[in-house]
Amino acid sequence: MLTINYAFTEECSKLAADVDQNLEHKIDFDSINSNKAIIECKKALNLYPGDPKYLFMLARSYLKNKNYNEALDYFTLAANKKYVLAMRHLGMLYMEDDNKIEFPNKDNSNAVIWFKKAVEYNDPTSLMNLGALY
Repeated sequence: MLTINYAFTEECSKLAADVDQNLEHKIDFDSINSNKAIIECKKALNLYPGDPKYLFMLARSYLKNKNYNEALDYFTLAANKKYVLAMRHLGMLYMEDDNKIEFPNKDNSNAVIWFKKAVEYNDPTSLMNLGALY
């Protein structure tokens, strides 16, 4: 049974882990197979409900799939569990100058809020992004 559980979580990581996550598998955003990743990360969350790293990977998968509402919801769930990468990604979603991420609700005031939260947990990338907004 543990092998099956590990397989689900391992597959989610293989398909959607961020390069900044401290995990064995890492995948560039452009290489995410969002449909497969969404399925596998939902399986991982069924086994480990509320686990912020799987919430984050599911959010990345939804973002890649351009399902912005779901991405925002799952990033927020992970960020509210003090998952710093989710805080940073929320800031990046809202950041008006970030043209790499398509998101219809760009708003620098929200970007500042999320970058500041990530900076409270010593995230240097969020500090740099915050500086770029001023």
